[in-house]
Amino acid sequence: MIIVIINTALAFHTESAVAMISGLSDRQSKTGKKTWFIHTSGTSSIADRPISKIYCESREFHDTDDIYTYELNRESYEAYKQRTTDLAVFQIGRALAVKTTIVKPPTIFGLGTGPINKLSIQIPGLIRRALQYGQAVVIGDGHGQWDHVHIEDLVRLFELVLIKVLNGGEDVPYGLKGLLFAETGRHTWLDISKAIGAAGVELGALKTDEVRSVPLAEAAAWVASGSEQVRELGFASNSRSKATLSRALGWEPKHETDWQTAVKVDFEAILNAEA
Repeated sequence: MIIVIINTALAFHTESAVAMISGLSDRQSKTGKKTWFIHTSGTSSIADRPISKIYCESREFHDTDDIYTYELNRESYEAYKQRTTDLAVFQIGRALAVKTTIVKPPTIFGLGTGPINKLSIQIPGLIRRALQYGQAVVIGDGHGQWDHVHIEDLVRLFELVLIKVLNGGEDVPYGLKGLLFAETGRHTWLDISKAIGAAGVELGALKTDEVRSVPLAEAAAWVASGSEQVRELGFASNSRSKATLSRALGWEPKHETDWQTAVKVDFEAILNAEA
């Protein structure tokens, strides 16, 4: 028997991740049972900062790369809480002999089927800003590129990893190599904003499909405790990833074609919730 924790809570909360790994280590030493920690992060940890010019990069990352060393070097250059948590998972798991695997998805789209929250963060966040501005908005020129994955395809990856772990985890990467990407396609931030404008007009929620560019400082102020770093990395950066190991494990995404209607689906869900 193996004891597994899947952490799908806040990827920015280092302390809770460390606590869960420590708990697994304690259980392992007391019971003799093997343990495994599956942590949910995100690809903003490897994103650059093209608007502020603090860190610019054109690299495409594969989960066969040494992402641990890359994140370690990036963190020494500029700390970022989600990356800090990634590194803690890598390091504490290794120190306490708990196997850890980080799943690092990009933009998540599609409606979830759970009982509470059914929406992700990035696309719904930009839709809500469009409703406030009266038109779609983009930070800077919107040329930054990200990947995306449908929520059901992401769930399928977690299921695959969990099943393999429960069967011994022989093929699942862990430790300092324990990272999996989950991408099925690529977009720019301007692509999303244009789609928001088009969907908003079609649904009668916006009067124009024109996209307004806003500066980073203004976008950071969208929330009271706004951070230019968090806003740029999560909504205006470049973050290109390839799920090479995930596919080698047998992951077969099924919902890439749903990307074409992803923005409209989220827009309708938000309008229905606020009606």
